Amino acid sequence: MSESVSTLFLELLRSAVWNKPANKDLFQGIGQSEWRKILYWASTQKVDALIYDAIQTLPETLHPERKLLYKLFLHTEAIEKTNERVNEVLKQLSQHYKEIDCPFVLLKGQSHGILYPNPKHRTPGDIDAFLYRKDDYKKANEWAKAQGFKMEEENPKHQGFVFQGIHVENHKYVTHFNRKKYNSRVEDEVRRILDNNQLVPLILNDLTVLTLPPTFNAFFIFQHLFHHFLDGGIGFRQFIDWVLFLNAHIEQISKDEFTALAEKFHLLKSMQVFAHVAVKALNAPSSIFPFELGQDSRFSEIVLQDILISGNFGNYRDYQRPIGKWSGRWSSFVFTIKRAIQFAPMSSEHTLILPCWKLMRRIRLTFGKNKKTWVD
Repeated sequence: MSESVSTLFLELLRSAVWNKPANKDLFQGIGQSEWRKILYWASTQKVDALIYDAIQTLPETLHPERKLLYKLFLHTEAIEKTNERVNEVLKQLSQHYKEIDCPFVLLKGQSHGILYPNPKHRTPGDIDAFLYRKDDYKKANEWAKAQGFKMEEENPKHQGFVFQGIHVENHKYVTHFNRKKYNSRVEDEVRRILDNNQLVPLILNDLTVLTLPPTFNAFFIFQHLFHHFLDGGIGFRQFIDWVLFLNAHIEQISKDEFTALAEKFHLLKSMQVFAHVAVKALNAPSSIFPFELGQDSRFSEIVLQDILISGNFGNYRDYQRPIGKWSGRWSSFVFTIKRAIQFAPMSSEHTLILPCWKLMRRIRLTFGKNKKTWVD
């Protein structure tokens, strides 16, 4: 990996995230091969539109060649249109669920978009609807089936379907851990939030949605991205979501409560590592983190390099899974073991259980028993 290219890529990301001009001096004399690598990373990290915005802050003489920039413009335009589509489907879904009396909490997704300098330039994903009242999860799934949507296989957390080209996930639970004790703890936290009427209304365009309260939401966003990081990898899109949420809500987040949550779920050490990555790679102010950062460690650089090489959900890692059914599964299992060992010092409670969890899940899937995929 070229250090100069990664430096340029991160400078453009910083420009877009904090809405400030990129340092033009860094881009003097770079060639088209470097630009191609930068734009490749923009694609694998799902930050095409952000990189396009940042390039616009540079003098035209420093832009990539016209065909490269035009291709990036088309990607940006497609992201804008997809955001418009997701927003419209979210509006329709909200209306349908209102008609069947199924209020829901919007998890992640479009609620993050408004945190960006240009909300339409965040690459969108699923619509995640947490059906928080008893029996509403079942009712919402029955509604989807009645509409003729093909329902995906249900897992312990949610069940998905495609609504007008947009992937929707009905959530029975906000999130899911690989250990039973953590699932019990997070359900207690959610129950406390609901019992105390702490859900927060959020206006998205002309639609009002419910969201999690800031302190728990900041915790949940990290837990979700860390789960995917351990499972195979993440791109900068998910990481930036967390950083911008903290930046926007630090005044509403209880530092004592947040730190207690992080310690209760054994995630504080990994949060500190990711915070140092944010400071190092994105120039995030240390003041936005609702916990003490502590001493930087070698893992911040390891995590940063892992994000760069793995891309969105680890899909762009230089790894070829064997074609054979069982050789492929074995290769995947070995990959999980190596990853668990590599990142164990960051959070042994969540890393060392991964191989066991994947093995048990494979056994349950093989024998048609996928009701529970956690271990004690």
